[in-house]
Amino acid sequence: MIKTIKFWLDCSRWYALPMSVFSWFVIFMYGLEEDGNFLYGILALIGICFAHLATNLFDDYNDYQKLQQYVNEHNIVSLPNTQRGKCRYLLNNSVNLKDVLKVVGIFCLIALLIGIFLFGDTTKIMKIFLIASILFLLYLDIITASRKAILMLPIGLCGMQLLNNPTKVIRNLLLIISSSLLAIYLIFEVPFFYELIGWRMEGMIALFKGNTLEVDSSALSRAMMIQSALTVFYDNPIFGVGLDNFRFFNAVRVTYAHNNFVEIAADLGILGLIAYYWIFVYIVFDYLKKYKKHSKMRTFLFLVVVVYFINHIGMVTILEMLQSIFVCLYISCSRVYGFD
Repeated sequence: MIKTIKFWLDCSRWYALPMSVFSWFVIFMYGLEEDGNFLYGILALIGICFAHLATNLFDDYNDYQKLQQYVNEHNIVSLPNTQRGKCRYLLNNSVNLKDVLKVVGIFCLIALLIGIFLFGDTTKIMKIFLIASILFLLYLDIITASRKAILMLPIGLCGMQLLNNPTKVIRNLLLIISSSLLAIYLIFEVPFFYELIGWRMEGMIALFKGNTLEVDSSALSRAMMIQSALTVFYDNPIFGVGLDNFRFFNAVRVTYAHNNFVEIAADLGILGLIAYYWIFVYIVFDYLKKYKKHSKMRTFLFLVVVVYFINHIGMVTILEMLQSIFVCLYISCSRVYGFD
């Protein structure tokens, strides 16, 4: 997992982060002199870094497409690698464009949630800046055409609205319903959004309905791998076949199951499922137990963990370090704020 994180950091050109960090540091030190919130400053830095890395990756995505077009137009045999680091991971086929867009979507989603969290406690001038940043990240998030990124964003937003304003039930419901209807209209009725994500959403809906004739190839492939993982689990229900070993039993192709629940079931069996998911159950009960002692930070971290949990339906995070960091941050926040 550490190798995977290092790989994507290298692809995102992490060595360019000092440009953003130094700018942040100046504002951060000024903010501390004006009695600013230290924790909010660190959280802003994390969001800035993720936004910077997402922009770098998306820039590579665009440049690679232009390079491919140039090669096709001029009948060049191979793609030249003229810039150190930039697009190299695409040029040597380490990943494909779809993988790049997925990571861009995840990075943008994290930065978006942090920006939205900080939005409520800023001045009017900063709110204008945050709105501009959020809209830019939202645009990047949408054009990645990732179903997970698109679905998780409204879940996080609606969750923040509901949990931070629990007494305003009618207003919250009206806001969520109207926003959902607007999103559905945009995705399925506006050609630009439909071409990006609408047709993929239709494929996912068809999969849930059992209409395999209308399912897109990506969703159908995932369904087949999930079924393959369940078969492996039924054959090895207690201990599984070993961590990260399902890929060698996958009847579809040598890869993971694209579903964390069945991946863990196949790899580690029932005992592994219990060992892995007890912490998520604990976090839910911990949040509900202390819900009346409200904390925006704890609510934000809780929702990040919930978003990750829901994402387990479409991705494998058993070795995801970032998820573990947010789980630890929630538990630490719950203790630090003295709710016990």
